[in-house]
Amino acid sequence: MNDLFEKTITFGQSIHLILLSLIAYVIIQVISHRKTNLRSNGILLFLLLQFLLIISVSALMAFEHIQIAKFLLFLFIPPVAFIAPTCYLYVNSLTNYTFYLNKKIAKHFILPVSILFIGFIINMVFVYFYYSKPGGNIFEITKAVLKYFMVLTMYLLIFPQLIFYSILSFISYKKHLKEIQLYFSNLEEVRLQWLRFFIIGFSLFVVFYIISNSDILFNQTIRDIIYYGVKIFFIAFIGLFGAKQVDIYSRFSSEEDFDLSKPSNQLDLSIDNLVEQDVVTNENQEIDKKPSESFFSNDIKKDELKNSLIQLIEVKKPYIKDSLTIEDLSTALSTNKKYLSYIINEYFDKNFYNFINEYRINDAISLLSDPKSQFYSIEGIGNLVGFKSKSSFYTAFKKVTGKTPFEYKQDIGKK
Repeated sequence: MNDLFEKTITFGQSIHLILLSLIAYVIIQVISHRKTNLRSNGILLFLLLQFLLIISVSALMAFEHIQIAKFLLFLFIPPVAFIAPTCYLYVNSLTNYTFYLNKKIAKHFILPVSILFIGFIINMVFVYFYYSKPGGNIFEITKAVLKYFMVLTMYLLIFPQLIFYSILSFISYKKHLKEIQLYFSNLEEVRLQWLRFFIIGFSLFVVFYIISNSDILFNQTIRDIIYYGVKIFFIAFIGLFGAKQVDIYSRFSSEEDFDLSKPSNQLDLSIDNLVEQDVVTNENQEIDKKPSESFFSNDIKKDELKNSLIQLIEVKKPYIKDSLTIEDLSTALSTNKKYLSYIINEYFDKNFYNFINEYRINDAISLLSDPKSQFYSIEGIGNLVGFKSKSSFYTAFKKVTGKTPFEYKQDIGKK
């Protein structure tokens, strides 16, 4: 026992202890915050278990438990093949409103499972000949087969797979940036900008994992420092952002969740007391809540919904609620998101985000022009009309007027 404590822990062993402690902490964080986003955190937990497996096998090698490690060589490279598709599914679960776990996602793991199974078979043959006929020709052949299987797996399968899923992840994220403008009136909290770094992070991890297990680029020490640095950063990054990320679509209901038997004049149309039923034009005429192709060919229904929307916006001004979503308006109008989005796009040639912010900017212009509002700060005016931050107010204002609010106010003062 004393000999154990007298041994000096190497740099590699210290790093592995740090990594194992870090990943255990992050796993606890994900489990403790699982209710914030059950769907995404389940995938994230699966990803962390993959890292735990990879790090554990590497730690056995670092602590020189060679006899045990020989049985687990097939876990040294193949599990990395699970990381890219898992990361893609995680990104998709956060950014795709219609994403849900089903049997179809299994297709993403056909290649990783195949690699793992083949690696396991070769590894067991290697272990058998290692103990039964060490040094023999068959043993050397098996050893070579295992080595080249690992190399071919890295360069011919895992690396192309990484490129493929990195591209898919970036496509999903770019699609997300467009789609949130259909649903939200403020984008700061739903852009999920940290996901860009997450995608870059998992790509770098796999790249440096391959480099650290080969003889290309730099010496072994530099490769290990870069590899372990990326791994520590990536796992810590997941713990900082991923574990606590809420589902941005949690407030949204599916179109099938609407109660079709409930008349429109019985609906609770409050949006923090800003929207009430009396603003709907035809109270006794309910617009279908379940999407139907007949709506898109019915000009009367489309005009009714458009007029109801305009009256709602102009009379009750729900846009001053900074968290307003298309779900709020569709509920208030006793319709669904699909119809409402179509009306905004068809009649106003805008998405929901631009449609709402244009009303906010018009109100802001009125306040900036009103002498009674001179005691309000520009940021305060932005908050009054529904913007969450100064930066979003300035960006939207300049997009509509070509000037910043400050420049606009200065121009008014010169007149």
